[in-house]
Amino acid sequence: MKKIILLITTLLLSFTLFGCDFDNNVPEEGTIEGITLNLEELEDYYEINGFDYEDVTIEIFYLDEINVSVPLQTGHLSEEDILKLSTLGIHNVTVELEGFSVIFTVFIVDPSMEPANYLSGIDMRDLSSESKAMILAAAERYLLHTVTGGVPLYTSADHYMYSERTILFSEEYNGVMGFGNPFSQFNADDSTVLMSDGTYGTADEYTWRSAYNTDPYSLNPWTADDSVSEDFINLYTGSLYSFYFDESKTGYEINGELATGDPVALNPEMINGKEFATTWQITVEDNLTWTYHPSIDTSSFNAGYEVLDANDFVWTWKNALDYNWFRAVSGGGDFISRGIKNAEDYIEGFVSWDEVGIKLIDDNTIEVEFINQKSLYEVKYAMADSWQPLNEDLFTSLDMNGYGINPETIASSGIYTFDVWVPGQKLAFTKNDNYVHADMYHFTGLDYSFYEDNNEALDAFLEGTLDVSSVPSTSVEEYLTDLRMFAATRQTTYKLAINGFGTEEHRDDYIDKYPEFGINEDFTPEPILMYLEMKQALQYGIDRNELAVETGKIYLPAYTHFTSTYFVDSEGGLSIRGTDAGASIVDDFGNGTDGYDPNKAVDYFMQAVSMAISDGFYTAGTADNYTTIELIFSSGFPYNSNMITNLEEQYENLLVDNENFVNIDIVLAEPTFTGYDNSILTANFDIGIAGISGSLMCPLSFLDTFRDDNPTGFTFNFGIDTHSVNVPVSYENVEGEIVHELWSFNALAEAFKGKVYIMNGVVQTVFSTPENVVIAKVDLRNEQLLSIEDGTTVAEVLIGKALSDYALELEVDAVHAKIAKTSLFESTLYIITEKNGEYEYLEEFELFLTAEHAIKFHSNAPNYFVDATGPLDDQGVLDNTYLSTLNNEFTTVAEYATDNFAPVEYAELWATNWDDLSDVYIVIHINEYYIGWYWL
Repeated sequence: MKKIILLITTLLLSFTLFGCDFDNNVPEEGTIEGITLNLEELEDYYEINGFDYEDVTIEIFYLDEINVSVPLQTGHLSEEDILKLSTLGIHNVTVELEGFSVIFTVFIVDPSMEPANYLSGIDMRDLSSESKAMILAAAERYLLHTVTGGVPLYTSADHYMYSERTILFSEEYNGVMGFGNPFSQFNADDSTVLMSDGTYGTADEYTWRSAYNTDPYSLNPWTADDSVSEDFINLYTGSLYSFYFDESKTGYEINGELATGDPVALNPEMINGKEFATTWQITVEDNLTWTYHPSIDTSSFNAGYEVLDANDFVWTWKNALDYNWFRAVSGGGDFISRGIKNAEDYIEGFVSWDEVGIKLIDDNTIEVEFINQKSLYEVKYAMADSWQPLNEDLFTSLDMNGYGINPETIASSGIYTFDVWVPGQKLAFTKNDNYVHADMYHFTGLDYSFYEDNNEALDAFLEGTLDVSSVPSTSVEEYLTDLRMFAATRQTTYKLAINGFGTEEHRDDYIDKYPEFGINEDFTPEPILMYLEMKQALQYGIDRNELAVETGKIYLPAYTHFTSTYFVDSEGGLSIRGTDAGASIVDDFGNGTDGYDPNKAVDYFMQAVSMAISDGFYTAGTADNYTTIELIFSSGFPYNSNMITNLEEQYENLLVDNENFVNIDIVLAEPTFTGYDNSILTANFDIGIAGISGSLMCPLSFLDTFRDDNPTGFTFNFGIDTHSVNVPVSYENVEGEIVHELWSFNALAEAFKGKVYIMNGVVQTVFSTPENVVIAKVDLRNEQLLSIEDGTTVAEVLIGKALSDYALELEVDAVHAKIAKTSLFESTLYIITEKNGEYEYLEEFELFLTAEHAIKFHSNAPNYFVDATGPLDDQGVLDNTYLSTLNNEFTTVAEYATDNFAPVEYAELWATNWDDLSDVYIVIHINEYYIGWYWL
């Protein structure tokens, strides 16, 4: 059964071979130039125990131009690789012949693999990180082999210089943890280097010397609302939990810092293998100690002032709410946003402190209660590098305005103590030996010197007074070979986007289906770009190192859609390349050459040309007069002209068919950046450069940008198919069972956004009854269905025609209307089409039992709504102050309804009050239901 081929990679080596007798045509002695595999008959995946060795032949290339084919035999494979060929999964298999090797990838599947069916719904967000990684790898592999997502080319990077004495904790950049500067160490002490004052440092001291260009705004973690302050605050302030490298250094973990162990759930509920609870207890480490600046007079402090325990946290959290501090009530990581029970009512004065979900159980135990159930991860994440304690005695002695204005007004609970701050000049810290995890950190101090910009900081680094400096992009080229420079990959992979419509007919079919995308109706697609082989030629035919590094200077080669900085999800802290499945993408598509394979590219180009000629799109040229295919190049942003020239030269020089005498000519269009809509998003190009990044912690949500139905509006490739059921995936479901299924790419993307119904590998859209449509829609909204009733009358008013007439207009057998009641105040009207006995959702309207609820919902500003009075009669229209300010001569309800296309018989006007204004709303009132219509 032929499916999507995953990968073939070839390694060419040089070696002298003597005495070969594979074939009568093989010379007795000869120098081999390389080997490869003839895989024309190789199936794209095999059922278990179904691999056929005869499908693979080895091509041997000799320097004297004699090529020999020999069949693959078990002797060419290791025992381990032979076993792989009868084991489920994706495998890299190495063929070895007299010192030469070639790798191919094969997918061994369960013979029972069938399209996925989840007729009661599935939410892949509930899967483990490892399972998500397997599915994401399968999706990315599909994108790369089919070139559906375009051709990855390069990524931007930030560059940093580290002193020769620095031993980085990780030389590979981690998207969350960086290079691990805080955990790094030195191979020489300060006596070997210049300090910020120009003198050599002290023996046996190891001071991290860095630069900064903005002073902190506040030293109080609860009032600081900027990232600069937060970075410095985290140096001397501990949290219950914090981020740490995982064992591989490619991912991260959230572990206890001032807390010991994980939070413990009280009365937990197991959901999909995970504990959820509203109430959690956290144990604070024993023997924690506050450290004070030497100038702080502690003589008036209470006994035990140096002890740091659970009391400090609870006292701090109460005061943070009492003072209405920024980090306690807003900013996204606060008590209200995180859902602490009664936190918002407490600051509004509606409940007492005893009713807030924060309790001191004993000196080492804190109990936190949330409004809704939380997972273990959600609780740890809420407290990671956040909700830090303040020292009560010091705070009381200084008062609210005196705390956190300089190093003499703070107490340290973290890695360092803050010693010196001279604004606009320097900040200095000393290692806090009282810190509970002091042994994890090796620097005896930190010294930050002020520099106006990165160029000044780099000069200081080169003079030897800094241990680290960022490298401005203008200086990167100068230090490309400097071993002190390290690159931190950014999130965005820039790609060669491809307009693969191929024909005007295909383009117009897409426009008819998706008129809202504004596809250019006048641009004529280039036929050769609709062939997979041409796309593969573009994928393998670019030397990314030459393009990005040698020409672009400040970029890095990219041959995958996701850079290594991404994590599979935030909960697991698992790097996108931290599993075998994720790492295999890099190995399989990189081939040790950043994905460059010129021989394969030319082969694919010649195949595409032959097919396009056979299909009548082109005619072959002659040796004296090549047929030239012109490709219009555009870009979604201002590009590096040297890089684009290099890309043009590489493709034009390589992609030449000397049998059919066909070549290409890339014509560069001028970049006119007004966003991507100028060319790329409207398919006004043949090939182009575009890039967009997803969430660092959730690349799965980024899959939507590769879909043919363009749900994000940022699909850069056209003429693609992501709705067919052709993506094989294997993973462990929430019940712990290994499943092997076929999915459409679009369905996978939907399943990672939330609960979805899947039928035969695609998102289920048709059902056996209109009631089943309603049940599914309500379920997907996580609402409780109370009842279903007929909604014909309401529907015909809202759509302005009889349902039978609507059916004729839509060319369906019938249109049905059902009202689903889901609460005491809210219902939803669903419009459902029927065709050939199948029922499909069309549209919906929210219905309410009061005008106030209808107005609040329709306005999208419920927090500003105060009240509504009405309905107004015609006299009320004349008397309304707001309506009198409008520039019209309307005097009746009917006139306002008609002007706003509302059904006059059911239209009402309601006078509304908001936080800072008053106006009028048009509401439709049908039977007992109200629907917001227009905000006047």
